Amino acid sequence: MEPYGIMMWLILVLTPIICWFFTLHDKSMRTPFKAWGEVIHNQRYYLHAMGYIVIIRWKSITDALNEPIKIQTGHWTGWVYSIEGDFTLHIQNFFANEALTSFLNFHYLFIYLFLIYVTTVYFAYTGDRDMTDKVTLNYLLIYAIAVPYYLFFNVEVTSSWIPGMDALLYHEGWYSVFYALHDPLDNAVP
Repeated sequence: MEPYGIMMWLILVLTPIICWFFTLHDKSMRTPFKAWGEVIHNQRYYLHAMGYIVIIRWKSITDALNEPIKIQTGHWTGWVYSIEGDFTLHIQNFFANEALTSFLNFHYLFIYLFLIYVTTVYFAYTGDRDMTDKVTLNYLLIYAIAVPYYLFFNVEVTSSWIPGMDALLYHEGWYSVFYALHDPLDNAVP
């Protein structure tokens, strides 16, 4: 299954299960299916969806600007390496485990993104407008803070800089195809 298919499966199958499961203790928290449209309109949850669309569009703009700006700013990998040294290599060697690597790769690529999405949906589903606002604004703020780092303080991934460091995610199976198409591997945050 391709990454897009896996993500869509997570969204379409797990979202209702999670919303159902976490409201078992108080079924009155649930928004009935027939009231979804009214709740989305009255609570203006469409603004939250627009916030995530802004993030997606903002990422596309950031990715398009990354390479031209990097020509001017260079990268800061050497500076970060002078502080960290081989610390990350020692961490990788200490935790080296194929099962753990596979689990964390899947979590990083799919579960983390799913959790960002599902928290907003869950709080909207339970009618908690305050938490829906906070979660959405939290992710908008995180992205707003991260963009300058991505654009002006490029840092290469550790496996391209530290001798002996393995690229555990970027060179494994179909993850490598996904990253070759979507990630320049140079916009880590110092």
